[in-house]
Amino acid sequence: MELLASLFVGKALNILAVAALFLAGHLALRYTSLGAGRRHRSLLVAAVGWALYAAWEWLVHVRTPEANIRVDLLVIWPAFAVVSAWALFHSIRWGRLIVGRTAATAQQRDAAGGTALRR
Repeated sequence: MELLASLFVGKALNILAVAALFLAGHLALRYTSLGAGRRHRSLLVAAVGWALYAAWEWLVHVRTPEANIRVDLLVIWPAFAVVSAWALFHSIRWGRLIVGRTAATAQQRDAAGGTALRR
């Protein structure tokens, strides 16, 4: 827990870096063949959430720099742990489904003599 506190409390740029990583993952899945045209909004939701948390952390740091007891973190950190885990799990699960479909489609195409199957 101390590691998280040293990385994120009062450091809005570190939090924005996490948001940028989630946004980069979203864009990678959306605009490359990894996403295969599917929607990956879970990573976008996590990116927006982390960006809002960065804004909140900056606001707390600017308005009350002497705040040493942060009760808000009792709600914020578990919420972001759940949102981040959900986003990562959802995107990995989706990626496996898409890779599985792509492999199955290729096998079906090969079995049909190389022609594309239409559904």
